[in-house]
Amino acid sequence: MPGRFRLVWLLPLLLFAGLVALMANHLGAPQQQVIRSQMVGKPLAPFALEGVAGAPGLSLADLQGGGPVLVNIFASWCLPCAVEAPQLQALQTRGAVIHGIALRDRPQDVEAFLARHGNPFGRIGQDPGGRMML
Repeated sequence: MPGRFRLVWLLPLLLFAGLVALMANHLGAPQQQVIRSQMVGKPLAPFALEGVAGAPGLSLADLQGGGPVLVNIFASWCLPCAVEAPQLQALQTRGAVIHGIALRDRPQDVEAFLARHGNPFGRIGQDPGGRMML
């Protein structure tokens, strides 16, 4: 009976150790497959969004100046957006041109978000219906 008792405890432990080893083996493996967006190389559809939080709005014409422009889609209810805010602020401080699209948000919530996390945006377009995601 003592051998059977040890097996009852040893089997789950071995299964768990095998699972951990399998997962650890795949964590460091490089991604073999790259999924390219279907939108790469295609023109952006014309758009014009009203401004929010005292910033001018955003349209396609604002993105056609010739230089690189970062367009960040954000929302006050988005936790990753709050986490990335310091990095966007650092990029803007170093000279990057950054525009924002406030997605499915109320103007007062956008203003509170920017007051809390900083405003790196030169222009902010308001997209209450989320049509820019389509």
